[in-house]
Amino acid sequence: MLLILIIVLLGVILLAALVFLATRQASNKAADLSEAKAQSMAFMDDCEGRVKAMQRAHKEYSQSLNALCELIMYSDKSGTTEIDWKVDAVLTRLEIALSSEDGEDIPAVLEETKDLFNRRKEEIRALKRGAF
Repeated sequence: MLLILIIVLLGVILLAALVFLATRQASNKAADLSEAKAQSMAFMDDCEGRVKAMQRAHKEYSQSLNALCELIMYSDKSGTTEIDWKVDAVLTRLEIALSSEDGEDIPAVLEETKDLFNRRKEEIRALKRGAF
C-alpha cells in the first residue's frame, strides 16, 4: 500500500514538473516573439520617419514620397523578412539621390524603394498565411 502511494506521489510530482517546464518554455518563447515584434516595429517606424524627413526636405518629390510613406505606414510592421536587410541600403540610396544634384535617377530609386516595400508586404503576408 505504501509503495503504491509513493508511486502515485512520484507520478504527481513528475507531472507537475513537466507542466511547469512546458509553461516556462512557452513563456520564454512568447517573450522572444514579443522582443522580435518590438524590434521589427521600431525598424519600420524608423523607415517611416526617414521618408517623412525626406518629404519635408524635398517638396518637389512630396507626392511620391507621401505614397512611399503611406505604403510603409500601412504595412504589417510586426514581422521580418529577408528583404529587411535591403531596406536600409535602398533608403540611404534614396536620401543620397535626393541630396545630390548629379546623383542617381530619383524616380527610379523611388520606384525601386516602393517595389522593395511591396515585396516585403507580400512576404509578410505569405509568412502569416503559413502560421497558425
